[in-house]
Amino acid sequence: MAESPSLVARLRWVGRVLAVLSLLFGAAFVVLARRSAGAVGGVPSALFWVAAVLQFALAFVLLWRGRRG
Repeated sequence: MAESPSLVARLRWVGRVLAVLSLLFGAAFVVLARRSAGAVGGVPSALFWVAAVLQFALAFVLLWRGRRG
């Protein structure tokens, strides 16, 4: 089934927007991880770091897949 060029362009735009949002959420998680570093046991900080890494990985995948077309 052939996809229309406007649909492909729209989906790429949505992918870029989601990648930018993912980068912003990743940055927010880094800030939260740094602020919660003094918590007992460091569990909240570790969870925020994991979330940040996952968000940055998602942004990388979205941007990489967008370039490959």
